[in-house]
Amino acid sequence: MSWIVTLKIVDCASMSTLLPGTHISSALLDPPGYVVTDANGQAQIFDAYDLWEWVNLTISKSGNGGPCDASYHPGYTSKNFVINMSMDGTVQTVCLNKAPPAVCDPDAPTTSCFIVSAATGSTTSFEVTELRALRDRVRATSRLSAELIEAIYAEYERFSPPIAAELHEDAATRGVVLSFVVRPLFAWYRLAGTLALDLGNQSARLQEAQLAVAEACPPDALADAEMIVGFLEALRGSAPLPAGLPPLLRELAPRIAELRFAPWAILDPLIRTWRAASEGRDVTSEVADWLAAAPLERMPEPSDPAVLRTELGIIAGFLAFAPDRRHTLGDRLRAAWPNSKRELVRAGLTCQTESL
Repeated sequence: MSWIVTLKIVDCASMSTLLPGTHISSALLDPPGYVVTDANGQAQIFDAYDLWEWVNLTISKSGNGGPCDASYHPGYTSKNFVINMSMDGTVQTVCLNKAPPAVCDPDAPTTSCFIVSAATGSTTSFEVTELRALRDRVRATSRLSAELIEAIYAEYERFSPPIAAELHEDAATRGVVLSFVVRPLFAWYRLAGTLALDLGNQSARLQEAQLAVAEACPPDALADAEMIVGFLEALRGSAPLPAGLPPLLRELAPRIAELRFAPWAILDPLIRTWRAASEGRDVTSEVADWLAAAPLERMPEPSDPAVLRTELGIIAGFLAFAPDRRHTLGDRLRAAWPNSKRELVRAGLTCQTESL
């Protein structure tokens, strides 16, 4: 027996202002259920085959313009809302709170120089907001992770601005990048964050995140997955540049291939996501391999023994869901950080194979 729930999405300030164009996401919705949002701010969630007793939805609405624009709106803070079979045939009202507005800085650039913001059309989009929250959470968890994030961003800023500028000028390209790059990358990071930070605490969220990665790539593009992976491999420097590579990427490719951190953070997840979608690979195993390949050995070894011990314990905890991958990372750290051998053994990141 199928069941259907209609959502009426409104502004919390008035409870009467309908919000058209909201984004409703859940890995459980496609397939067998689906969401249809009409111009009046109403959506229907339909489980055609009675497969789910409940579905956890994430509801958001992006803003528009920059803080100095007359038409600026910061958008709305995303909200989770659970629907279940007992709501069949009902209309549920969900209100969203307006996001805090950004401060206008007349000297700031009028457009974002980051690809995700440019592709989604807003620096306060759902994807941007969620990725920032995950970044800040990881940064606050570990000093080594924070230093790695800073190194990644420093490299990202070297090639992102010209790509973002082109996206601002070309709506069709924005749509392609959003579907083929941003949403797969967003799904990947949500799964990685759930596995590394929340394992055992949110099993329902883990299942949803796994499904989201498996379904992140546009289904009608999976036949071209090998070509897409070829483009990504070429940017990483591990394959020849294909003839169909856009001119801007062809120009940037040699510089991107020389980077030490950003390819691991951006290109590797995209390659793994597209391969998982097209070849049916296990996404949890792919995330484990990716985390174990984190280029921490390229970071300076902490000089304080207490800090080193704490940091390695945290890093080992990130791989608690895949303890067999710890030695992959630990053995590289052992070779790069000669004074860390004892603490690597203590953290379970490597084996004691010689006298310490």
